Amino acid sequence: MKGGAENVVVWLAEELVRRGHAVTVFTSAYDEGYYGPRAGHQFRIITLDLGGYDIDPAKFIVAGWRLRNSLTGFDWVNPHNFPAYHWVHWARRFNPQIGPVVWFCEEPVRHFYPEVCNSHLLQLECRKPASPSRSRPLPFAARLRARLGQQKLSVARAMDLRVVPRLDRILANSEFIASQVRTIFRVPVQACLLGAPPAGRTSRTGRRSTLNAEPYLLTVSRLYPEKNIGAVLEAIKFLKTQGTLPFARYVVAGEGPLKNALAQRARDLGIADSVELLGFVSDDDLADLYQYAALVIYVPLDETYGLVFPEAAFWRKAVIGPDHGGPAEIIRHGETGLQVDATDPRAIADAIAMCMRDPELRARLGNAAYEYATAELTFSHFVDRFERCLRTPNPVGQSGQTQEPRTQRTVNSAADRG
Repeated sequence: MKGGAENVVVWLAEELVRRGHAVTVFTSAYDEGYYGPRAGHQFRIITLDLGGYDIDPAKFIVAGWRLRNSLTGFDWVNPHNFPAYHWVHWARRFNPQIGPVVWFCEEPVRHFYPEVCNSHLLQLECRKPASPSRSRPLPFAARLRARLGQQKLSVARAMDLRVVPRLDRILANSEFIASQVRTIFRVPVQACLLGAPPAGRTSRTGRRSTLNAEPYLLTVSRLYPEKNIGAVLEAIKFLKTQGTLPFARYVVAGEGPLKNALAQRARDLGIADSVELLGFVSDDDLADLYQYAALVIYVPLDETYGLVFPEAAFWRKAVIGPDHGGPAEIIRHGETGLQVDATDPRAIADAIAMCMRDPELRARLGNAAYEYATAELTFSHFVDRFERCLRTPNPVGQSGQTQEPRTQRTVNSAADRG
């Protein structure tokens, strides 16, 4: 289970090729074990030593120099994740023959603009009591490293504020992210609502017995603070104090730095016997987990979009999601799922109880979600929107003039990770 942003690059390249485009993906790393042999794709994959994810501005410039002769001859150069759009900006500074650049923004860099991108997470952090470790003075070496790191971050942030307005076009995966980009950079942005491929796998014979026939809740997520899995654990604790849990267990599929901390939190809350942290799961295992889940719950803070929601919809699963951010644009409260205050464990608990005690409600929400997703949220629908955005006159960009794309049907997609 890779991150959604990396999957989007591969899905987009595959769908554009099916539509007759010639696509080249430039990346700093490609995982053949996950995405398969390069020869198995219809698009070109070029791996260059571009530095990967790093906030060192000097590395942005070096990556641009290495890319400068590779990006000519394309109708559009389409960087995705940070810092790919920095690489492309500097490549074009070194080689003005590079064509128009359209950044598909899945989110601005959160630690550059936390007041905009992490507003709910910051509110939640402010409610927590200060720990003794926070008040202890740091050793000199640690203070020096922190100061140097902060200086580098400040320079990278200043460069980000300068580079983004110089891109020719910016598309965002949701109106929520488009609004963030407008607030931070004061530039025109087009919302191009993302989608996901419909479920393409079916459960394997006999897998039901290994998952257990008892109902379980499912979260599919990387284990980071903004994913807010701790709030679900607290909701489960609240339900347990009210009596018997209305489900057998809570299953979390995904890796991340909080895995041990979440396991300890489950033990501290006395619910460890009801929580299963699976870590990384294969696509086949993920299909099984979706198929047999009674309910999908994902309540991240300041989430940009949430591929989990259309994925769950393609399995006709009811979902519980946050009442803000990108998910609020794709969950129709009371119709295709339930929206909750993601900072309130009791509200999360109430939504879980409502769904788990009413199978007919779960079925109604899941079926409606499926109808909505197949009509609006397939990846093919997203690419329809993507192509439509590229065909329309360009909003005011670097040159201050509108710009029509050239007629050659060649698209380049650059990403920081493959």
